[in-house]
Amino acid sequence: MVLHDIAPHRAIGMSIHAFLRNWLPLLVSEFVWLLVLLGVVVLVLGAGMVMGRAALLLWLPVVLAETAVGLLSTHTCYHNIWTNLPMK
Repeated sequence: MVLHDIAPHRAIGMSIHAFLRNWLPLLVSEFVWLLVLLGVVVLVLGAGMVMGRAALLLWLPVVLAETAVGLLSTHTCYHNIWTNLPMK
């Protein structure tokens, strides 16, 4: 809407249309993220049993990495859905 100078009601309609066209990839992506997160939680809890509270320090880099990958994934999805530019 802001980047492409589109009216709000038109942008909402386009967003709903894009969601309906891309619900399966979104579902698969979220399922994969859920599995990754569960695996990380199991690893951190397992390390916590061995290392104690120091294992909580392992959690911060994981959260930062997941945030970065999530933001990159969101940008890539936006780029592929709303622009006609080729990915480099």
